Amino acid sequence: MSATVAIVICAYNDAEYIGRVVCGAVQQDLPGREIIVVDDCSTDGTGQVLEDIPDIKVIRNEKNMGLAATLTRGVAATDASIVISLHSDCLLRDSGWLARMVQLFDEPNVGAVVSRRVYSDRSSLPIGARLFDTVCPQQLNPKNRRLHEIDFFRGKADAYRREVIDKLGGWDRAFFTAGEDTDLSIKMRAAGYRILLHPDAAIEYIFSSRQKTIAGGFQKAILYGKTAALLYRRHQYDGLQTRSYLWCLFGIIGFLLPTVVSLLFSAVLFVTSFNRCFVFHRLRRQMPLGILYAGFLLLFGFSAIASHTPPLPVIALAVPAGSAFFTGFISMKNSLRALRDGESLLLMPLLFCYSFFWHLVTGVGYLEGYLRLIWGGRR
Repeated sequence: MSATVAIVICAYNDAEYIGRVVCGAVQQDLPGREIIVVDDCSTDGTGQVLEDIPDIKVIRNEKNMGLAATLTRGVAATDASIVISLHSDCLLRDSGWLARMVQLFDEPNVGAVVSRRVYSDRSSLPIGARLFDTVCPQQLNPKNRRLHEIDFFRGKADAYRREVIDKLGGWDRAFFTAGEDTDLSIKMRAAGYRILLHPDAAIEYIFSSRQKTIAGGFQKAILYGKTAALLYRRHQYDGLQTRSYLWCLFGIIGFLLPTVVSLLFSAVLFVTSFNRCFVFHRLRRQMPLGILYAGFLLLFGFSAIASHTPPLPVIALAVPAGSAFFTGFISMKNSLRALRDGESLLLMPLLFCYSFFWHLVTGVGYLEGYLRLIWGGRR
C-alpha cells in the first residue's frame, strides 16, 4: 500500500532515552515517511537531545499540555493518511517495522493497527518496573503468531487511519495523560472499525522513569483510578475494576471501626455492592461484589451459631473479610502470573503486598476522579 505515513512521538522529560527512540524512527526504510516529535515542555534537556537528530520536525509546547493534547498537536502538523503514535519509551528493533505496520490498512474497515510489545528479561529490570509490571503487564506478545482482532489500542506504538481519527474527533484532552487511547478505542469500535494486533511487528518496551520507582507506580494507580471514573461516566467501562476496589477499601476500613458502627457501615456497603461488579476474566462473566459479601455473611453467621458466640461481632467481619479476600485473590493471581513470566520466587511476598495496596489505591483515585466530576458538573 502506498501511503504518506507520519510517526508522531510525544516526549516529556525523556532525555535519558528519547535519542534512541527517535533514531529508531529515523532509520525506518519506508519511503515518504515523516517524523514529528512534540516536546511537551520538558525541563530535563530533552529539547537539547532532539536538536542533534537530523531529518525530524520538532514542535515544542510552551506549557505542559498532557499526552492527548500533545499527540493531537503532532497529528495536526502532518497531512499523512496513516499516523503512527510512538511513545517515548518504545524502541524500534528493526528498520522494517513501519512498512509492516502500514500493510494491514489495505482493508478499509481497519481503523488501527497495534504492535506486539516485548521487553528484556525481568531480572534485568529495576524493582519498581518489575512491581508495576505485576499489576499492569506491559508485554503484549501472544504465542500464536496470527492476526488478532483486539478491543483496545495499547497506546504505545499504534498506527491509525487518519480519516478515522478526524471523523471521531481525535484524542479527548479531558484524559490528559491516561485513558485517551481507551476512550478512542471504544468510539472507534462503536463506529464499526476494527483494531488489529500485528503478528509480525514488535517494539521493545523500556519502562519510563515514571514507572521505575515504587512511588511512581502508586502515582500511576491514582491516575488510572481518576481516569476510570471518567471512562465510566462516558462509556460505563471500568477495566481496572476500580469501583470494586474502592468498596473493598471501605470494607477493610470498616474493620477498624467499633462493632456496631462497623456493622452499620458494612450493611450500607453490602446493599450498594450489588451495583459494583468484579470480573472473572477468563470466563468472561460478571458477578456482583455483593454475592461475595453474602457468602462471607452466611459463613460467618453459621460459624457464630455453631460456636455459640455473639453473632454481631462475627457478622460485622463479613464485609471486611470479603473485601480482603477479593483484593488478595487478584493480588495472588497477579503475583503468580509474574512468577510464570520469570520472576523470582523470593520476590513473591513483595509482589503480593504491592499488588494488594496498589489496587486499593486505584480505588482512592476513582473516588477523587468521581468527586471531581461531580464538582465540575455543579459549577
